[in-house]
Amino acid sequence: MVEKVNGKYELDAINYGEIEKKMFYFNTTLRTSWNTEDYNFLHYIPGYDSSIECVMEYNIIKNYYEYLHNIKDKNRIIQKMFDMAFFNEKLAHNTFINCNYNTMIRTIKKFEKRKDDNIVQKLKLWKEISKLNIELSAKTQKEIIIKSGKEILGQDRVNRSIKYLEKYITDRTFIKIEL
Repeated sequence: MVEKVNGKYELDAINYGEIEKKMFYFNTTLRTSWNTEDYNFLHYIPGYDSSIECVMEYNIIKNYYEYLHNIKDKNRIIQKMFDMAFFNEKLAHNTFINCNYNTMIRTIKKFEKRKDDNIVQKLKLWKEISKLNIELSAKTQKEIIIKSGKEILGQDRVNRSIKYLEKYITDRTFIKIEL
C-alpha cells in the first residue's frame, strides 16, 4: 500500500506470508465447510452451479439488487442473474470455445508437421474430451431447467435457455473448427 507521509510517498511492506496464510485458511477451512446445498437453484442459470464461486457471485449480485434497487424477491433476483448470464454467455462463451479449439487445431497441425504422432493423438483426445465435457454440461443443465426452471425463470427464459444449450449438445457449435 502507498501512503503519503510528510509530502513523500512511502510503500508499506507487504507481508506475503500473512496473505498466504489467509488464503490457505480460506481454501482449506472456509471453502470446504461452506454449505452450498441451499443454492441448487443456481443451476437454472446457464453457466452457474452451486459451487462456492457461483454462490459467492450470487450473494454479491443479490446484495446489489437488494440495496441499490430494493429488489428483495429471490426469484426476481435469479431472473436478473439469468438475463445477465444469458447475455454474457452469448457474448463471450462461443468466442471462448472457438478460441480454445482453434488453439488446439493449430497445435495439432504444428505437431503433425513435426511427425510427432504421440503428441498429435493426445491433442486430438484432449479436443474430444473438451467437446464432450461441454456437451455433457449442457445436457445436465438442460435437464435441470426443463424439470423446474419454469417456476422461477418463466417460460420465455426457459425457452431461450433450452435453445441456447442445445447448440452445445449438437455438433453445430463446432462445425467451423473441426479438423
